[in-house]
Amino acid sequence: MATRRSLTTLLTGAALGTATLLTAVLGAAPATAAAALPAVPAATASDTAAGTTTAVRVRAGSDQAYTDTAGRRWDPERGTVGGRWTSVTPGPVAGTDDDALYQRLRAGLGSWSLALPTGGVYRVTLHLQENWYATAGSRVFSVAAEGTPFVTDLDLVATAGARTAHTVSRTVLVEDGRLDLGFTARKGEATVSAVEAVLVRPTPAPVRVTAGQSTPFVDGAGRTWEAERGTVGGRWTTSADRPVAGTTDDVLYSRLRIGLSALRLPVGEAGTYRVTLHMLENWYDAPGRRVFSVAAEGAPVVQDLDLVAAVGKDTAYSVTRDVPVTDGELTVAFTATKDLATLSAVEVQLLLDPTTAVAPVPGPAPTPSPTATASPTPSPTLSPTPAPTVAPTVAPTASPKPTPTPTPTPTPTPTPTPTPTPTVAPADPSPWSCVAP
Repeated sequence: MATRRSLTTLLTGAALGTATLLTAVLGAAPATAAAALPAVPAATASDTAAGTTTAVRVRAGSDQAYTDTAGRRWDPERGTVGGRWTSVTPGPVAGTDDDALYQRLRAGLGSWSLALPTGGVYRVTLHLQENWYATAGSRVFSVAAEGTPFVTDLDLVATAGARTAHTVSRTVLVEDGRLDLGFTARKGEATVSAVEAVLVRPTPAPVRVTAGQSTPFVDGAGRTWEAERGTVGGRWTTSADRPVAGTTDDVLYSRLRIGLSALRLPVGEAGTYRVTLHMLENWYDAPGRRVFSVAAEGAPVVQDLDLVAAVGKDTAYSVTRDVPVTDGELTVAFTATKDLATLSAVEVQLLLDPTTAVAPVPGPAPTPSPTATASPTPSPTLSPTPAPTVAPTVAPTASPKPTPTPTPTPTPTPTPTPTPTPTVAPADPSPWSCVAP
């Protein structure tokens, strides 16, 4: 069976809309890395909107709940993978009124995964503080969210200073309802005190429309495709009562419109949409007989497409492109250089709304802290915690660890050996990739 191919441009950029809050703080290792996530705790009045729970908060390095100065509850940690110890700073933390939230953290973690209530665009904020080193360059690490760089070569001492609360915020598209963070250290080990995931807007239901079909179609996954609408031109529809390779939904591809010049679909609002065109060659057997190009909102989607040459006759084919739409109507143009253009179906998914900018998340309001002449701040106490049963995404390499002490007596600061940087495969320079449906 021939393989169906898909042409995809990955989403990049900020995402926008109305906020809903999810928060989690990292630290203490869970009993096992594969343990089921506990139920979302009951929300306070300030954490609800239209009757929906909007906040999840989880502490770092503690099996005890904590209520912050705003009256919000933080649950014990869950979802981290890796991290050979938790670290506790007994002294004050500058830049916050919630010292306890930053005093406990997890060092050496490789990844973190948090179940969210829905897929959508989230504003993700990392809460961090450096509680061990006092010299810039001693700890440098990077974080990725959903596989996309979130912050690179972060040096907390150089950026904010030692024992000072610091936040980094970005917007992130979470398509599967689970936020995945990856931590990679270049010097020392990665560390984190808290993570917030603020729902900007849930992923809306996609629009799915057939071409050449007068009745709706329900595919094998239970998704409904509307009867044809929005096509311009096309002198006939055609169907072939033959199996279609590369798909389990033969009916979706087997009936199609021939000779269309455009597709115009109202999408309701401006934004960036992921547009997938589904196509099939059911007439010609030889390459070069049907060749056409497609543009969406004036930008090329695919040029000189020859379906027989690409996948063969009677084989499903799809091409995907992320398309900015500014006027609330998606316009797709078809131009044939040999014979006539063809289309079986189109799928449109809103990714983000560029009309409402998400304001940057400010760091915590500074609070007075002791001067340098004050009594010395005790060194943090390192508490070893059991390693999770599931290996971390990024395996930590050996580096000296401070010796745990049974009492709060300050211990000398160890001199760490630089941790080798993990090799990261270079990104595909092409904005397109071909995958099976």
